[in-house]
Amino acid sequence: PGDRNVDRLACRAGTGECHGLRGRCGGAASLFSPRVRHLIGAADIAYANFEGPAAQGTAGFGRRVRDPGRRFDGTVYASYPAFNFHPSMIGDLRGVGFDVLSTANNHSLDRGTRGVRLTLSNMLRAGIVPTGTRKTTPRPGPPSFGGWARYVDRKGFRTAWLACAEMTNGLPDRRRQVLSCRRDRTTMIREIKRLRARHDVDAIFVTPHWGEENKTRPAARQRRMARDWVEAGTDAVIGTHPHVAQPWERIVRADGTDALVMYSTGNFISGQVRLMQRAGLLGIIRLVRPSSGRTRIQTAGYVPTWVSFRRGRVVGVNAAREGRAARRAMRRILPAGNEMPGRTPFKPPQTCDVQQLLAAIPARAGDHHPAPRPLRGVSMLAAADADIFIGGSSAAEPNARGPRTGARNASSNRARRQKRTLSSRASGRVTAFGSANR
Repeated sequence: PGDRNVDRLACRAGTGECHGLRGRCGGAASLFSPRVRHLIGAADIAYANFEGPAAQGTAGFGRRVRDPGRRFDGTVYASYPAFNFHPSMIGDLRGVGFDVLSTANNHSLDRGTRGVRLTLSNMLRAGIVPTGTRKTTPRPGPPSFGGWARYVDRKGFRTAWLACAEMTNGLPDRRRQVLSCRRDRTTMIREIKRLRARHDVDAIFVTPHWGEENKTRPAARQRRMARDWVEAGTDAVIGTHPHVAQPWERIVRADGTDALVMYSTGNFISGQVRLMQRAGLLGIIRLVRPSSGRTRIQTAGYVPTWVSFRRGRVVGVNAAREGRAARRAMRRILPAGNEMPGRTPFKPPQTCDVQQLLAAIPARAGDHHPAPRPLRGVSMLAAADADIFIGGSSAAEPNARGPRTGARNASSNRARRQKRTLSSRASGRVTAFGSANR
């Protein structure tokens, strides 16, 4: 069934209205439980997928109209099928702790070219780093890749972020403002290789908006793309869009190094009612840099989350009785040994390195890696796919300690009328990834 009420909830929360929130007028921040807000804020870098424009005075097809102010009018600020959030939502997300937002998803062009431009301007003004779209193409023809990768510096570590979308709901991208996972495949690989060759970039995160909705297994094309990106030099791939969690995979490069792929972090905050649509996760990744060598992922974990409908719609750590069945189902998809308690300081599994990760999709036979050496670490926090405006939260120099990154993604699909968010935030030792769907 459609999810129109949830879409409206998301949009109205962005305008500060109380519709669906039972009097809790906290804007976007009110959709997170205090415990989840604490986890996001504890990360060094938080990343999320921002599923839709935040363009003041802009109606459908990018028409410039009079702005209604902080009011959900259904024309400027509207829900399904063409979303638009009040720009104040961006400030709310920044206040929660998000640092990087993906703007590449199937709703990127819901307010046309003007919507893309205004959204990027509003994010930059709020101090958020956007990735996946740009204001305009520098010159005619295929986009030069200079404007796609974005960087976040924390505690002496530099992370590069590259977001892409498989589609834009059939809306034409005439000015090539949205990085396409498929159309720009060759240029994406070239950009990843360029980033890998840079000595000042410690880790590369590719965050695709891809896959099939409500499928708990990635499609063959996703696995092919992920392998191509990893071979080019990506350290982690964090996917969103399916509204349910999908397995992790360790991919080993020809040179023996490896990378982590989270095919889908699932819904983070959502109005969907099915069991797996209400379940999500905050993914934890620890980045480390040994005394000699390149920064890499040391270990990964996740904190299960659950969307409660008892007081409106609020995402919290999955500890309630009503969420136990979802937690059991999640363990059939993700490695149960990597589940973590929702507490800080983050303590990811010390014996479950990415090189030994119990992924639901097995690595190739014969893959082998030596046990990791003692390392000085960086932590990142990222949330599972959740339909929220925010997106997921997730984020060296020798002998330096890394930042935490958390990712949360908020994405919406026309067919399902949902939104999801992925946010990632890097904290000195642990990184968590998650997403929110509406």
